[in-house]
Amino acid sequence: SDRGCVRPNNEDYFISKPEEGIFVLADGMGGANAGETASKLSAERLRDFLLHPPERDGTDLLKQAFFAAHEAVREAAKKDPALEGMGTTLLVARDLGDARLQIGSVGDSRAYLCTKGELSLITHDQSWVVEVGARLGISKQDLRKHPMRHVLTMAVGAADELRVHSHIVELGTGDQVLLCSDGLHG
Repeated sequence: SDRGCVRPNNEDYFISKPEEGIFVLADGMGGANAGETASKLSAERLRDFLLHPPERDGTDLLKQAFFAAHEAVREAAKKDPALEGMGTTLLVARDLGDARLQIGSVGDSRAYLCTKGELSLITHDQSWVVEVGARLGISKQDLRKHPMRHVLTMAVGAADELRVHSHIVELGTGDQVLLCSDGLHG
C-alpha cells in the first residue's frame, strides 16, 4: 500500500485473514472528509459481520455485511461533524469452500482472476467513467484523461442508497485473485 503523490495520508485499509477465509480492501474517498476513518470502519464492520452474523450463512449474508458497514459509516458521520461526508470503496473476497469465492464490491476497487497467467476483471466499477461516460460514447482514450475519471457513483457511507455487486468465482488449480484499489489499476 502506498499513499501516492497527491494526498498527505494513506486512506487504504486492508484485512487479510486466510484462516477466516476473508480478504477485504477499502479505499477512502480522498476528496472527502475522513476517508481513512471510513475505510477502516467499513472493512472491520464487514469482517465482523461475516464472522459473527446475526443469522446463519448464505450468499445474501455478504450483501447484509455491506449494508452493516454502510450503516456504521453513516452513523459515525452523524455523531461527529468532522466525519461528515466520509465514504469509501469496499471490496471483499470470501471463501465459500469447494474452490469457490464470493466477491462483493462497492465503488471502483477491483478484483481480478488470474488463470494461467491471464488476468480477467471480476468486478464492475461504480464510477462516472463506466456508468455515464462510456454510455455517452466518449472514447476510452478520452475517458482516461477526463476530469470526471475519479468520480464514484457509489461508495459506502456516501449516500442513502447502496448498490452492492456480488459474484461467485469458481477457482481452478493455480488460480489467483488480486484485490486492488485504483492506486494500482489506475
